Amino acid sequence: MGKRQFLDELRRCLKGKIDDGELESNISYYSSYIDSQVAEGRTEEEVLSELGSPRLIAKTIIQTYNMKDDPIRRQFGRRAYEEADEEKDYDEGSEGRGFSYKIHGIPALICIVLVVLIAVSVILRIIVILLPLIVLVAVVFLIMRLVNR
Repeated sequence: MGKRQFLDELRRCLKGKIDDGELESNISYYSSYIDSQVAEGRTEEEVLSELGSPRLIAKTIIQTYNMKDDPIRRQFGRRAYEEADEEKDYDEGSEGRGFSYKIHGIPALICIVLVVLIAVSVILRIIVILLPLIVLVAVVFLIMRLVNR
């Protein structure tokens, strides 16, 4: 897919869902972004690959546009967004937010708990090793104070 096809697909997905000014603003932004990245030496294919699917970008733009200046939509928009995701099939590699999304968080939580337990264990071992030395220094200090009086 080239820049022209990318922008045409983005325009098609946005048409009728946001006002024309906002549509042209977004098309102009992505066109300028692609041009600036190509001017910096990247290939058009690299830039477009990094941007991802124009359908998913359009979906994000539409959601953001619909939530502008509407506190009710801002409050309930996330739930409606997730429900719409379950109904529509965006097969360009979008991640699901269902059960499998929640499972991915469990290994991270386990890792965090293990790191905390290891840190506490190391700290306690250091204290146990240094405790006799601390007691010895305290006793010597007390004896020296008593002798100096």
